[in-house]
Amino acid sequence: MNLQNIVRLCARNQQLTFFVKTPHSRVFLKSAFAASRFPAQFESRLVSTEAFDINKRESLSQTTLKKVKLQFRKYKLRVAGFKLYESIADQIDYAAFMTKLEMPDTFNSWFMLTELHVWMLMARLMANPYEGRTLRNFLVEALWKDVTTRSKKLGSEHMSIVRTQIYELNEGFQAALVLYDEGLLSNDKILASALWRRFYNQDCKSAHHLEAMIHYVRHSMQMLDSTELEDLIDGKKLHWIHIEKVFEELKKK
Repeated sequence: MNLQNIVRLCARNQQLTFFVKTPHSRVFLKSAFAASRFPAQFESRLVSTEAFDINKRESLSQTTLKKVKLQFRKYKLRVAGFKLYESIADQIDYAAFMTKLEMPDTFNSWFMLTELHVWMLMARLMANPYEGRTLRNFLVEALWKDVTTRSKKLGSEHMSIVRTQIYELNEGFQAALVLYDEGLLSNDKILASALWRRFYNQDCKSAHHLEAMIHYVRHSMQMLDSTELEDLIDGKKLHWIHIEKVFEELKKK
């Protein structure tokens, strides 16, 4: 079929009347016919044509602001975790503990006392699952940083020796957490057993010491439970009871 026949056929069907009457229609039809024989090979669209509400999408500035707030909050929790650890080191009278409980003045005694107070703070923080967990992790990080620094000051300059010591302390620390948690959620007998095994290695000669420690832990946990999480984050001073006061109260009973 030649070009003239195509034009007549299209005009008869009233589809190309305009192009037949114009001087340049023949040129246009040649191009259209060629295009129909060799269609262009275009790639399919990769952009979604689905309708959406643009107001529901966050702008770049809103997304950036949200990320900045999260990073700032995490930084604040890290600072709070280290400050909580400092509250133990600054407010706990280690010498009084060692004297009253008849503990040797050694690095191991210092660690067990610190471990006990860190555990009590951890138990309080875990009452708030999300931020409490993050704060707890920073508290434990501060503990091991301090342990590493003290180990080096004691003469263990070789990192392999320091790592071995920290590994052994960490094993004891993990075991103590399980014992203390069980004692806290149980009765005083279970808690006394945990303290007896951890502090005195099952060789405590005075039940009075264990009674004082149980009283100290229960009183401290009551103080921590009454403290709001935001107060802990904002650095509110914790009022740890003095161990000598515990012994004085027990004498009055």
